[in-house]
Amino acid sequence: MKTRLAQKNIPTEWTFKEIAELLDYDQPQKYLVASTEYKDEYQIPVLTAGKTFILGYTNERVGIYDEGLPVIIFDDFTTAHKFVDFPFKAKSSAMKILTAKAGANLKFVYGWMNIHPYKAGEHKRNYLSEYQYRDVLTPPLPEQNRIVVVLETWDRAIEKLSRKIELKKQIKKGLMQELLTGKTRLPGFTGGWEAVNLGGVSLIKRGDSFTKASLVEGSIPVVAGGQQPAYFHNKSNRQGLTITISGSGAYAGYVDFYDRPIFISDGMSIQEKSLNISFIYYFLKLKQRYLYYLQAGGAQPHVYPKDLQRIKLDIPKSREEQIAIANILTTTDKEIQTLERKLKILQEQKRYLLNNLITGTIRTPETLKIKT
Repeated sequence: MKTRLAQKNIPTEWTFKEIAELLDYDQPQKYLVASTEYKDEYQIPVLTAGKTFILGYTNERVGIYDEGLPVIIFDDFTTAHKFVDFPFKAKSSAMKILTAKAGANLKFVYGWMNIHPYKAGEHKRNYLSEYQYRDVLTPPLPEQNRIVVVLETWDRAIEKLSRKIELKKQIKKGLMQELLTGKTRLPGFTGGWEAVNLGGVSLIKRGDSFTKASLVEGSIPVVAGGQQPAYFHNKSNRQGLTITISGSGAYAGYVDFYDRPIFISDGMSIQEKSLNISFIYYFLKLKQRYLYYLQAGGAQPHVYPKDLQRIKLDIPKSREEQIAIANILTTTDKEIQTLERKLKILQEQKRYLLNNLITGTIRTPETLKIKT
């Protein structure tokens, strides 16, 4: 089966090659894990080519794939694939382990696979029957290597920034645990704390009914079901700083925060009464798991205002201390959001380069240094 794409302006010396000309394959049987009793303290990851990727860790020492790395693991039924450069064991026999033949850079082929998805049809083993016959527009190996070097530069930047974001999130988690429980006090504050009910220090209101059929186009985000806004209204039922809590469905009890007018549907809002609204938000995020425990009902769980009203908070009596704690956590959130925007830009740049380098639309300079 041929999957050659009609492409104009093919660079000189670039040729179409079938995947089978570029990659060898191995069956996974001798690398399959014997026991699924995984533990985090074990060392060897057990992989799948699907979204989960690492199913767990095993202590089995026989049948580890640790030679000929890196490889691509390929799910024969779904055609999902992952690039792997570390020793592993496999779970499914419906997998191919792909390695590069002479004249092919494995990561170049992997990049091509990522921008040319293959929609698997009937439930069958796809690699040998069809996938290996797909045509790849292939440059000479030196240019493949140069393309990979460029993409790896972005990969390293993305990985570095991702680690920084994760570290910031861990720092924020620690700050919430310390500051919102009074374990650590901010300089200048020595006053007492008191236990209150959420209903006594805030205004809890239900949202309005909303259906797609009644949608009126506008610029006000419609917040429903704990999801990011997908619809917009021309009026707001909540102004200013508002905490939202999803009222029903799988996300019942989910807490979010908005600093602009919104229209709330299928949920509840919490607004400031006597307690600083940002402090309430961070306290509820700290207790997010508990709010999920408030779910009642079967297939369509609900969280009710009366249950929210009874939630107990330990709070500093000083409003100034409430605000100081909230400001620190808000600053940390803004730092994380700034880093996440930068990460998104890097990821978009990587996708742009991937699409244009692998099709030959953008060429790499021959003077680009390749590490050997």
